[in-house]
Amino acid sequence: MAFLKPVSYPADTNPFIEDLGEVFSGTQWHDHLTQLPQHAEDERSHSQAKRKMYTSRLDNFFIPNVEQIRFAERLHEVLITGYAGRDPRATNYVSGLQTRDKLEKNDFVQSCLKPASLNTARSFSVFGSAGMGKSVAADRILRCYPQGREIVTDFLVHQLVWVKLECPRNGSLKQLCLSFFQKIDSLLGSEYYLKFKYMAVDSMIVQMSIIARTHALGVLVIDEIQHLAAGRNKGAELLNFITQLVNQIEIPVIMIGTEEANKLFESSIVQGRRASGIGHIAFDRFENDEDWSSFVSTTWRFQWTSVSTEITRELIDVFYEETQGITSLFLTLYALTQREAIDQVAWGGSKDEPITVKLVKETAKREFKLLQKALGHIRKGRRAGAELEAALASMQQETFEELEPSDTVEFTREKDKAAERAAAANAQQDPDDAAAKGQKKPRKPKPLCQSQTEMKAQKAIASNKSPADEMPRWRPSC
Repeated sequence: MAFLKPVSYPADTNPFIEDLGEVFSGTQWHDHLTQLPQHAEDERSHSQAKRKMYTSRLDNFFIPNVEQIRFAERLHEVLITGYAGRDPRATNYVSGLQTRDKLEKNDFVQSCLKPASLNTARSFSVFGSAGMGKSVAADRILRCYPQGREIVTDFLVHQLVWVKLECPRNGSLKQLCLSFFQKIDSLLGSEYYLKFKYMAVDSMIVQMSIIARTHALGVLVIDEIQHLAAGRNKGAELLNFITQLVNQIEIPVIMIGTEEANKLFESSIVQGRRASGIGHIAFDRFENDEDWSSFVSTTWRFQWTSVSTEITRELIDVFYEETQGITSLFLTLYALTQREAIDQVAWGGSKDEPITVKLVKETAKREFKLLQKALGHIRKGRRAGAELEAALASMQQETFEELEPSDTVEFTREKDKAAERAAAANAQQDPDDAAAKGQKKPRKPKPLCQSQTEMKAQKAIASNKSPADEMPRWRPSC
């Protein structure tokens, strides 16, 4: 990781806090976090293939709501207050840093006479429905801060302002700790993972605490925390792990998860207090009210159909019925519906490209097959929980449907080239037939870029060995 330029601060400031940004108002956070997709009215005249691809820009649409702005305000608060108790000018925090410069004996003694650093870390949790922008909001908020910087005064510290981890899907607590070491190594070029990977979980947490102190870690964000509930012993092991982590690491820990994680902390008063800390932020799905209408109306102008469709109450209602107020589902369905409208003209089923209630329903029925069970639970007032999360994860792995080459002139050229290559391949003689006629066998084309794995595997086969004996590691050779 390339750290920011080393900085030196006067003696009356806390260098860990300096230059981490001002305290923003809700309106200022709204302006900082908002991102709108690129859109121009003349793009409606572009080719069908281009306009279908333009709809993917809705993936970058983000306008923070009240909960997301509250999330940003509290993250800034816990970051600043967490560093307040570790002020190197007023406490002996520097005397415990492994990366400190060699101090004179008298200076070292004087630093030890300072008051001990305080644990002013205050954590909080962000739980709510899947697909409501918890992780997206966290990423956008954290990007407002430098992740690492080098502080040079009478001591040297490679400060890490924030680290974000994602819990492994298998619910392994040890794997979460290893992910922490890997993340630190990727940022600092260290070798903590190799050094500590064989330790027990309790010992790993101790080492995490030492690393957090050494590099003045400001805040640790743990995303998808509900995955830890999938491990052995379910909630009990998770709650004990969180208790030990917060006590040992002594920095703000922000936990992000779905409703499944929320139920775990509700069962324990102590853990509920730790998880809530300075409050609990709930990312609930929209109700079909004015807020939902405002959200849909804000996104409605981002259309790439040939004709503009005016928003109506019926369209707002049908989008709510098919997505149940989940923002990520709405953006996906809105993009897919526009693509379907464009396709209907290409297939000769329509003369223009309006967005209709019928089209929305047909698109949702076809594209949201994996979600129907989870959405059915929500419509009946039940929690969708893991079913909705799994369906959303599956959908995120799938790309938008491929464009039909016949829809546009741009792809006709590629189609013709593919047909020519196929014809050439069919016209090529069979190697055995060529040998029977005394002709040379066609040479096997050499790959343009052959990986180390392939080369080592071929070498092993030539030596009558198993490719696994070479233990290849993929690395492109060109």
